[in-house]
Amino acid sequence: VYSNRGGAKLSMGDFDGAIADFGAAIRLDPGGAPAFFNRGLAFYNAGRYEESLTDFEKAKKLDPAFANRVDEFIKMIKR
Repeated sequence: VYSNRGGAKLSMGDFDGAIADFGAAIRLDPGGAPAFFNRGLAFYNAGRYEESLTDFEKAKKLDPAFANRVDEFIKMIKR
């Protein structure tokens, strides 16, 4: 529920709301890589790059399938 609502808020540009919802999803399932990745996107879009890096790295660690997408965002942040 929180991940779905977070995704809706992210797509509407409500980055703070998305961050809160993805945070709730992470508290319920701390092993859920998609929630970390999506919260990373919300942090990135909110201009909170250090926090986005932390979440992107966590998503990549939890599920290596996120590696390519995460690496692209990390490149953009470090420019």
